Amino acid sequence: MRGKIGNRLIDSLIPKEKPFQVHDIEVRGFILRVQPSGEMT
Repeated sequence: MRGKIGNRLIDSLIPKEKPFQVHDIEVRGFILRVQPSGEMT
């Protein structure tokens, strides 16, 4: 998944069965990992 990582995007994310990553479209190499538990790093 790709998008501008900000408060709006973070609030809209719903954890899934498997971990997934969101890649920022403005800052190269900046990713947000979302765990099934809902933890985001």
